[in-house]
Amino acid sequence: MFTEIISYFYKGGFFMYPLLLCSFCTIIIAIERFIFYRSISCGDNFVKDYSELLGQGNWQKAFQLTNTPGTLPSILHTAMQ
Repeated sequence: MFTEIISYFYKGGFFMYPLLLCSFCTIIIAIERFIFYRSISCGDNFVKDYSELLGQGNWQKAFQLTNTPGTLPSILHTAMQ
């Protein structure tokens, strides 16, 4: 099966090389975006815990919870100040 793929690649000629390069670039960009969005995510528990604290009227603990790393906690921290 792998030899068939190689055979089709060579039959494609010159145009297969730019397509292969674009495919690798696409994979690399997708991996980088996945890693980036994972790094700015604060997790599912943050929203749940934050909502519960606000629902209970516990503003001080909700404010302390905004020290969690992530974009949303950072925005909420600034807004609550």
